[in-house]
Amino acid sequence: MIVRATQDRPTVQTADLPALEPSPRWRMLLGGLPDLATAATCLLCWWQPRLLGTDWIKPMLLTVLVEFLVIHSGVFMAVFGNAPKTRLFRSLAHLGLAGFYGLFVWLIARDYEAPWLYALFGWLFFSKLLVCWSAQPLHHPSLREQLIDWPMAVASYLLSLVLGGLLFEAQRGGLDYRLIREAGLSGKPMFEQAPWTLLASGALYFTAMGLYRMRLWRWRRPGPQPAASN
Repeated sequence: MIVRATQDRPTVQTADLPALEPSPRWRMLLGGLPDLATAATCLLCWWQPRLLGTDWIKPMLLTVLVEFLVIHSGVFMAVFGNAPKTRLFRSLAHLGLAGFYGLFVWLIARDYEAPWLYALFGWLFFSKLLVCWSAQPLHHPSLREQLIDWPMAVASYLLSLVLGGLLFEAQRGGLDYRLIREAGLSGKPMFEQAPWTLLASGALYFTAMGLYRMRLWRWRRPGPQPAASN
């Protein structure tokens, strides 16, 4: 292994891999922006539902639930989605995985008569693809980062569901009974009985993942590297 220092950051070169560099900051920033946008939407539907309209409440509840499918696909996207050596075939592999998980979304959309669920699933999958792109999937260290992203998402998702139910059960925000009826929530499914707790869980989860996927701890540039001695 050969370590070479450039003016801004070190690079690592091995016999079988090209030179590796951390992603630019703007790419790391883009990796987390979709999740933060989803978190903000969950928060608005919880505390200021009139700003977006009551029609947004049920879609955001289902968004938090469908995210489970996207999390489940994460490890397969990291391994099989990055197996092809060209960008074209990697994109086709990701689209194939999206189509497979889209079958489950089709079943949910059919039961709830919610064709807009396909667009929500596409948005969540786009967020995952953007993370893969910002991690430079050609290189093995980036593949390792994507594999670490999966257990981080699982832990954050489960913890957010627990915290949302325990800490925010009495925090209805702007969701009174009249708004809940206007949003078309019948209260029969479990997640519709206290929708504010699921929206709170979604806000917590997507905020945590958005900040994590920005890789803020890597924004500090490394210091000058010492010259190598012969």
